Amino acid sequence: MQCTNCKSEIVVTAKFCPECGHKVENIGKTCPNKECKRTGLPEEALFCPDCGTKCDQSTTLSNRSKSDEHSSYNTQIKKESVKPLKSSGLGAQLPLVGLSSPKQVGKKKKMISVGGIIGLLIGIVLIIFVISQFVIGGKYDRYIRWSEVAIQKGDCEVAIKYYEKANECLSSLIFKDKISLDTKINECRYVTNLNEGEKLLADLSLDKSDVEKVKETFQKAQEYKNTDLTESRIQFCEKLLSALDAESEENWVSSLDYYNEAINYGINNSVSNQIIVKIKEEKAKIAIPKAKVLEVTREPNIYNDGEKGMTIHVHFEAAFMKGLQGRVTAWFYYEGGEKLLDENDHYHTTDGQVSCGKDFEPSYQESVYKDFKLFMPYSELHLSSGSTDLKFKIGVIYNHEQLATSDYLSFRMTK
Repeated sequence: MQCTNCKSEIVVTAKFCPECGHKVENIGKTCPNKECKRTGLPEEALFCPDCGTKCDQSTTLSNRSKSDEHSSYNTQIKKESVKPLKSSGLGAQLPLVGLSSPKQVGKKKKMISVGGIIGLLIGIVLIIFVISQFVIGGKYDRYIRWSEVAIQKGDCEVAIKYYEKANECLSSLIFKDKISLDTKINECRYVTNLNEGEKLLADLSLDKSDVEKVKETFQKAQEYKNTDLTESRIQFCEKLLSALDAESEENWVSSLDYYNEAINYGINNSVSNQIIVKIKEEKAKIAIPKAKVLEVTREPNIYNDGEKGMTIHVHFEAAFMKGLQGRVTAWFYYEGGEKLLDENDHYHTTDGQVSCGKDFEPSYQESVYKDFKLFMPYSELHLSSGSTDLKFKIGVIYNHEQLATSDYLSFRMTK
């Protein structure tokens, strides 16, 4: 037996369809016995199985007619259920609610099926996401733990590596407190460069390139964390560089002043005693009498006390000679390099070479003589008649030691 609405198979005694819930009408033969009135008998049944009454053809036709009439009525209801109903007040169209058709039931089944698949996929994605969070979170915790162990061992380079990996994990975590690790990474880099700078400073030689390297190392540390310690180390290096520059330019007094500043700065800021000792040794080398000849010129045919000769103008500097007596001397040679020898023991050196000179005594630690004059009489050159090519050079002497000499200055004498 089939349901007249959805055509599903139903048992004969059912009053409603188990698939669509439609009420089952009496179809088939009906027992003619008024006391029995059994319905739904098969058309081929000749007797009622309940009371044994004989079933005739008319009963079957009557019931079939009623069934066909009922089926026609249901079809009409389905058609009318989709017709819109106009509301005279609002002008809106409202559909009549009717019974669901078999196609509509099928669509509902498909919708339920698609929705179930989507829900399943979402559930799978959520499970994968949660698992990934636990896995990444575990890596994060391990990297942090390893970083801390590396810091305890003093291996900041390894700690930085693990902190950077932990930072990468942190960007993918949702359930972790997003505390930036940049501060810890910068702290490790600061310690690394600071330790490297202190190591270089302890073994520092007074070479400009070495001092610049130490300064750059402390500057890198300062980029990650600005502290009084890094600032003091940078200032110390700058004073050393100033001292070395002044020394290379032979500005000895300035160099000595910078070295003194570096020593005081280093002692006040706990710089390694080893480098302080080196600076003091360098300072001791500088703080001895020094001189530098800057320029020499010759002025010919000058008379001094009625005697004709030439005046030599010397521009020179003397350092660390305050209260000490020095001497500026001119030595004369033939152009070929042979010494010009004295003949009367008036203008000469201890070995008999023709020379002239004059003493000086500076009043300051650093003294500059812009025009120190020497006079050489022509008669003391002891030249023969004719033209002679000569040359001389200037020297600054202290305690029988030549502190500085000039280049040769050539000239021609005619007698």
